[in-house]
Amino acid sequence: MVLRAVVVDDETAQRSILKRKIGESFPERIAIVGEAFSVDTAIAVINEQNPDIVFLDIELIGGTGFDVLDAFEEIDFEVIFVTSYPEFGAKAFRYEAIDYILKPVEPQDLKDAVERVFKARYAGSNGQITSNYLSARMREGGVVAIETQSIVYCEAFNGYVKVALEDNTSYLIQNTLSECAESLQKVGGIEIERGTVINCAYCIGWEPNGRGAVAIMKNGERFSVSKRMKPTFVAIMSRKLGILGA
Repeated sequence: MVLRAVVVDDETAQRSILKRKIGESFPERIAIVGEAFSVDTAIAVINEQNPDIVFLDIELIGGTGFDVLDAFEEIDFEVIFVTSYPEFGAKAFRYEAIDYILKPVEPQDLKDAVERVFKARYAGSNGQITSNYLSARMREGGVVAIETQSIVYCEAFNGYVKVALEDNTSYLIQNTLSECAESLQKVGGIEIERGTVINCAYCIGWEPNGRGAVAIMKNGERFSVSKRMKPTFVAIMSRKLGILGA
């Protein structure tokens, strides 16, 4: 399946860099069908090309990326913000953006964001994970259906994944962390650093930690949030806790 994409940035050089990185990372999975530098040209090319995904900058000629989205009564494409401004993360997620990437764009950030688009557009195609349960392959053998809503966090652990539940029980499973992240995404999960995915429904707050942060869970456990994931995590938590403009 090939995604049709539009790249919107007011700087020609930035558009070229992003298109190159998209081409290198997804040579047969994404087709760039248009680009734009202003609010008006972005609206026009999106209407003309009907893309699956729009890579959208915040600052544009004639306004902002939010002005572009406001022009559509219904947003039927996925939005990945690509910007130099971390402070707009909370607002971006109120527009239901699928991700918020900071410049300079790291290849892994781009890959993670695009994979979320594929999962959002073609969820359930492999039949391994249902909408309400994680089909957990036990370390000792066998399979257990774990209710996704009950998962507090998933953590890579000695070649397996530890799945901790709200009743303080846990499992060691053979599923990949990516499979767990896909399932948890449906209930507010986020990979806060490599090897750790939390369910934000069980996160009660956060505090700064150098350039990163620390997620504070309802059960008292604390997890490090990487510098790379801090803007996305803080935006999600700000929305959850009702902190507008955070």
